[in-house]
Amino acid sequence: MRKIGFNSSIWQAKKSWRYGLVAVLSCVVLAIGGDRPSTSAPASINNSNSANQMELPSNLNLNKTLMVGTDVAAWFLFDPQALAHREQDPCDWWTHDFAIRKELAAGNLLAVDTGSDGGFKVRFSTEGLSDRERAYVRYSREFRLRTLSGKLYFDGGYALSCDDPTSKPEEDPENWVELAKGDYRATVHTIDWYEEPGSVDSEGTGTETSLPAYVVVLESVPSLELISPPAIIPRMEPDLYSEEPYNFSEESEEIEETPLKREYALFIRNETIFPKAKIDEIPISKNEFQQLDFSSQKITAENVLEILSRSVVISPSNHPQQIATLFGVVTLSASNSIQVLGEDRFVDSWSYSMDGHGEQRVQIIRSFKRNGVDWVEVKPYTPQSEPVPDTLVQQLKQLFANYAATSPSYPKRIKYAHFYAERMESLTEASEIAWLVANALDLAPEIQRELLSLPEKELVERLIALLEAI
Repeated sequence: MRKIGFNSSIWQAKKSWRYGLVAVLSCVVLAIGGDRPSTSAPASINNSNSANQMELPSNLNLNKTLMVGTDVAAWFLFDPQALAHREQDPCDWWTHDFAIRKELAAGNLLAVDTGSDGGFKVRFSTEGLSDRERAYVRYSREFRLRTLSGKLYFDGGYALSCDDPTSKPEEDPENWVELAKGDYRATVHTIDWYEEPGSVDSEGTGTETSLPAYVVVLESVPSLELISPPAIIPRMEPDLYSEEPYNFSEESEEIEETPLKREYALFIRNETIFPKAKIDEIPISKNEFQQLDFSSQKITAENVLEILSRSVVISPSNHPQQIATLFGVVTLSASNSIQVLGEDRFVDSWSYSMDGHGEQRVQIIRSFKRNGVDWVEVKPYTPQSEPVPDTLVQQLKQLFANYAATSPSYPKRIKYAHFYAERMESLTEASEIAWLVANALDLAPEIQRELLSLPEKELVERLIALLEAI
């Protein structure tokens, strides 16, 4: 049975943006018992180093324990004011290394990967670890943390600033940690709480006096530069039998190419989909939906890879030698609507769509019919190219940044336009930058097809010319 760090809980249903309807541990404040922490309170904050800082009152000794539930295997501590700039971003922004790295470095967010979903008891203190806690510390990690308002919200991933959060911090009066405004060293200690004798009862449930799963010790500092922050969310699981700690997100967000098969279903579209581009809600026909829908099939060891790696070829035609895109399908959607025409008369209509990403360029060898649907045989398309000088890459990035900041059509074409531009700024690989720039531009179909056929260096040069002409 999985061990998780909480003693007692009250559960309520919440709608998760990521997982649908889930049971989420509601946040409750528990009274603190046990030993008094043995270390002294932190020094006051130096006003001369930050306009937002103020001296920590000498009588403010934080010692508060809270519960948190998570279904994203992580918990967070943040001042909502410090993350207000994320309110128009997708709700999974924190899973992208280029975004989370910025917030961890700025002290806008403390984030811990718990290694599993569940409920966790966490104690917040300005006075350090107790003797009992110190005896069961597994490992520790320092974070930068800044509060602009004097209030930090403790969350399981449901109320982080984004365009559509499941809940909002201001609607929860309980899960707050109050501190003086300023900068802090936040040291998170993972506690193997269940190893202490008497921490669990005969049924394996934590007792009222068991230690917390984590202790966060907060110490005011004159500057966040004194602290070396993690680059991405560290895994800090309170379980001696778990794997070694590892990084939560991957260092590279580049879409991996799927091994190319010889034959794929063909979806004919006038608009080109470029490699590396993530596209949502592409309308498809009922026949196309049925080509991709494996929901009625039994999953076996033999077909699981095929089911999990559905791909189609998207092309303006089925002509031999046509350059096309292999598109990896991530999700399929089907919805129906009923139009009432009169008494006992109505029309029940269905619509279908797919989400996914461009994987790689391919060239059509031949086309044929299979079960009444167009299929094609393809081969890789990799035109020879000279190396792309870094000066050209940087020029393309700067031109795109200017375009993203000034073009009225860009935010209409690209969802989460600011986040897209932020991602572009973090990239270094020429082809990925070029394809994402091409995806963001509102181009005529014939220009899109031209770009898809170009070698890498010519592609970058052509995009530079297009941006300079805008």
